[in-house]
Amino acid sequence: MTGVPRYTFGLYYLQAGVPFLTVLIGMFAISRLFSEIESHNIHSDDELKSKSQAVNKKFDIDLVKGLKITLSQPINLLRSSLIGTFIGAVPGAGASISNILAYDQAKKGSKHPEKFGTGIADGIIASESGNNSTAGGGMITTISLGIPGSAVGAVVLS
Repeated sequence: MTGVPRYTFGLYYLQAGVPFLTVLIGMFAISRLFSEIESHNIHSDDELKSKSQAVNKKFDIDLVKGLKITLSQPINLLRSSLIGTFIGAVPGAGASISNILAYDQAKKGSKHPEKFGTGIADGIIASESGNNSTAGGGMITTISLGIPGSAVGAVVLS
């Protein structure tokens, strides 16, 4: 056995190994790239432009409709976001806990709790706002104490 570094391609930087975060991002990027190449179909430019314009128009209409529904329930949105932020600040407690807790509180505070579980907007707004605000709460402990509150925080710290 010898002490000669292998597979470094003459680069001093690679003697310590490849950083984990670089490998992690590369694995996700390469797999996504291969799936895009596999499902790629060739279309003409005019066909692509017409499809993208139709999708953008529908997206704009759906976005405005969704914003109106969401902003029509400020109490539910604020309560669920606060729950998600507090749960996110607890290290180890993740988005699954916060969205279940936010959904439960929205159901308890609703005038029609029997409609929950059927796709009512109250439940969707509660669970999604609780889920999404968990990331911000997790950054509190990540930045201030150096303790990652989630997997995202661990990647940010590395």
